[in-house]
Amino acid sequence: AGSNLELLGTSFIIDGLDTGRAYYVRVSSENGEMGTGKSIETMPQKERPSGFPLPPSAASVSVLDKNTLNVSWTMDAHLNDPNVQAFKVERFCKSGAASSSSFSFFGEQEVVELSTSGLGLVGGTFHLHFGGLDASTIIFLGTAKATDSLNYVETQVDLSPHLHRGESILIGNAQYFVHETDPFTSKILPLSEIYSGNDEETISVSARPKSMPIAHDATAEEVRNALEQMQHVNHVEVRREIDAAYDGYQWFVTFMTNVGPQPVFSVDTSNLVGTDPPGFSITRTVLGVLSDDYDVTIIQDPTVTSFELENLMTGKPYYVRVSSITDKGESLPAHTLPLSIAPGGVPGEISPPSIRPFNENTLLVSIEAAAEANGAPVEEYVIESSSNPSFSGNSRMTVQPNHKVQRITTRAHTLPWGATSSFTLSLGDYHGDFTVPVGDGTTTVRVQNGDNVLERSTGSTSLSSAVARGDFLSIGGVEFRVCLPSFHPYDDSHLSLCSKDNALEEANFYADNALDIIDELPIFILDTSLGAAKSPAVGDIFLSTVDASGSSMDTRSRIRRGDLIRVGHPDSGEAFRVSTDTGRAFTDRVIPLSSTDDANTPASLSSLSLEHSTYEVQSL
Repeated sequence: AGSNLELLGTSFIIDGLDTGRAYYVRVSSENGEMGTGKSIETMPQKERPSGFPLPPSAASVSVLDKNTLNVSWTMDAHLNDPNVQAFKVERFCKSGAASSSSFSFFGEQEVVELSTSGLGLVGGTFHLHFGGLDASTIIFLGTAKATDSLNYVETQVDLSPHLHRGESILIGNAQYFVHETDPFTSKILPLSEIYSGNDEETISVSARPKSMPIAHDATAEEVRNALEQMQHVNHVEVRREIDAAYDGYQWFVTFMTNVGPQPVFSVDTSNLVGTDPPGFSITRTVLGVLSDDYDVTIIQDPTVTSFELENLMTGKPYYVRVSSITDKGESLPAHTLPLSIAPGGVPGEISPPSIRPFNENTLLVSIEAAAEANGAPVEEYVIESSSNPSFSGNSRMTVQPNHKVQRITTRAHTLPWGATSSFTLSLGDYHGDFTVPVGDGTTTVRVQNGDNVLERSTGSTSLSSAVARGDFLSIGGVEFRVCLPSFHPYDDSHLSLCSKDNALEEANFYADNALDIIDELPIFILDTSLGAAKSPAVGDIFLSTVDASGSSMDTRSRIRRGDLIRVGHPDSGEAFRVSTDTGRAFTDRVIPLSSTDDANTPASLSSLSLEHSTYEVQSL
């Protein structure tokens, strides 16, 4: 025997309304025979169409002292939108290593996959819940009168439009479920079990944030809109995919303004129609990770337009952004100008200088140039002299810091430290000098006067194995770089010359004589050059030291664990230390990278290194 199934209820979108204006809505039924029935007002009685607020139009950050920054923003966000209740100020630092999923140096945005793939759904809707019944996400619905031993509470407002049967709720601080079948009216909220608390004339009723009904085949835009209407979710991006091998859909949700790990989604599939609605899966594919040194402050007074960030690290660049907050959520953030800034102050005091006579008209002033920088390099030292201790009518001169005399102070943090212990010193900079000849001393090249291609003339050394693309070289006393683009000749017998300032720009060799071909010229490379790294990529925490022929380039005779190296360019490249973590391989083909601040903390390549790599790597 069959049965009749009658589905009641629908939804309707009223568009073209004015943002922020309150609208009242009522609904009635009608037919052609008898006319229109009584109108019933909605719950709530009125509502304002609104979305996320706008951020402040401008924000700036400045240095107050060596541990404090001041962030300020314009008043327009509050003046133009009286619903702005607060501002959120976030500060964070760039991480030493890129994330494994997105290669970001600023944490990881959480990504969640919603999937109905292979469930055989043919219709219906689902609801999403965000988070649990805890303070981080719970929303207050209203109040009720609760009486011990009853299986319902009496509500002061109609909660039936906001709750579904079977939904979990909090009555006070205790969890209950809405009863599946008992009467649920504008005054009665039925519970799945007996209320067992104290009698209360007024007790709170709360629930988890819940989405509007989402169609089983909703577009990415429809899912995004439904999620952003939920409290606490804020801005998200949604991508929908369809697997040709299965029915159903996959929606990938990326949190754009919420940072770090997010509360979990859960789903109500009771209104889906198909073979296996309960098989709806929710998977966290990328766990949200905060940026280094992340901190957030909520400014509860919307008339406030500045805030001091205190207890910061001197000289460390901080990024700051400001968002507006309303009861609908948070705006996209306004990033400050400048984008990052390091706290700093005037240089610290120097150690007491000394003076002594140098001759009958001269005093010699001795200074230990070791003043604390306080966030920026000390550029000069000021020396004043006067014939009286009040320094009236004094003369003033400045001197540049130099390194003629250096003090080396050791602190034995790592035992053992005995009479046979030793340490190493490095002198100079990463650029070095052109003192290393290519090959065994017999390798020379020839070049046509006014051309940029070197051809091996004597010797058997492979030029491409000895000199990396982009490396600096000197020929005939003139400095060049080996061209980066692959269309320039570069093999065992040929090198192409480019400008020392731009390895993408050809540079020709000109001799001081009239010869057409200059022959048997030696090539010199920098004494700091360690060779090439093969196929570097953003996020790599190592260098693969392999030359153009695929042979190992063992650097262990030149550097050791803990040493500083620079990748990409000797002056403007990215600095690292060779990792001191013995669990990470340091071989003839691998250099493990770590932070310059802590040789035991992995650090990864960024675009700062790769902008000096070959054209192919830059174009990936």
